[in-house]
Amino acid sequence: MDKVLVTVVEPIDHDQKKHGAVQWQFVNHTLGYPDLRTLENNGIDVYVETECIDERSAPQTILTGKVRLEYNIPGGGFDYLTKEDLQKILNISRGDIVLDPHLACGWGSLRFDFYQRSHGVEYIKNLVARTFRENNFVNSVARIPKFSGRFGFKTDYDNLIQRVFRASGKIAITDLPDQEILGLAFVYAKLNELKQIFGTVAEDLGIYGAVVRLNPDMLFDQPHSHVARGALLNLTQRRFTSRFVIEGGAGGTFFSDLDQNRLAMILDLIITIMESEHSGTKNADHDIYLMVPDEQVAPVLKIINRYKKSHPNLKTYKHIYIYTVENDESPKSRQDLLNLVR
Repeated sequence: MDKVLVTVVEPIDHDQKKHGAVQWQFVNHTLGYPDLRTLENNGIDVYVETECIDERSAPQTILTGKVRLEYNIPGGGFDYLTKEDLQKILNISRGDIVLDPHLACGWGSLRFDFYQRSHGVEYIKNLVARTFRENNFVNSVARIPKFSGRFGFKTDYDNLIQRVFRASGKIAITDLPDQEILGLAFVYAKLNELKQIFGTVAEDLGIYGAVVRLNPDMLFDQPHSHVARGALLNLTQRRFTSRFVIEGGAGGTFFSDLDQNRLAMILDLIITIMESEHSGTKNADHDIYLMVPDEQVAPVLKIINRYKKSHPNLKTYKHIYIYTVENDESPKSRQDLLNLVR
């Protein structure tokens, strides 16, 4: 039985209130090309904050006198952002970026397994050891009650490396705290690499003095389970200023900024999470909303149809709604934009 049901929704004045509300909220919580030009023409700077795609958004960083733009990307962006992505983010932010690393969306675990297979255990060990030398990471661990009693001194981390990384070239994890710290250290190390890559690309673009901040506290505030019943996937060039509540959603929504090339991958990642044992909605149907420029609707439908054929055994129904939203739709007033300055 086909459990992926696809609907192409009419324009924003559609008479189905719920569907129209989702589209209206998306436009209201994003900035298009005209909005970004207005900000630039009025001398108002922006900064970019990366968020993970899952339903637990970070407490927003506040930088006085700037407008916050949000990019929703797996794990905070490591091993996902292309060089073109990096250039776009740097150009729009002029190098003012906050990275919010995250583990529980599943991306960190997937990449950990990938590197263990492709690069070997020694590579993982070096990444973890590098993180354990970072005061930023160690101080964050010390503030978390479930870790602070076990990981408080440098010798604690040295002992962990000896316990986990065996001379046989294998990783031996015997309890949950070791597994959690290992995963967190890996993600932190990869975000640190991304931070350095941003710096290199910024210099190539002639953006000197770029300030890329890494917020490790996000790593230690992970959900024990996922509760989202919906997802919103943005394939436009519109940029989020904040997330919003979708009518009928249970406890939040997955958000993702992506393109056609990564649509199938992100769709599969989100649906896998929603149907996993860690999901509080694994037995429920799920709504997935795609915001797509008009010229991309046909190729997006082809991608979804290929996904349907390759995933015939989904547990519950997935209702996919495709909206056409243009990059320059509904420009905001100057006052509305000024209200976004933080």
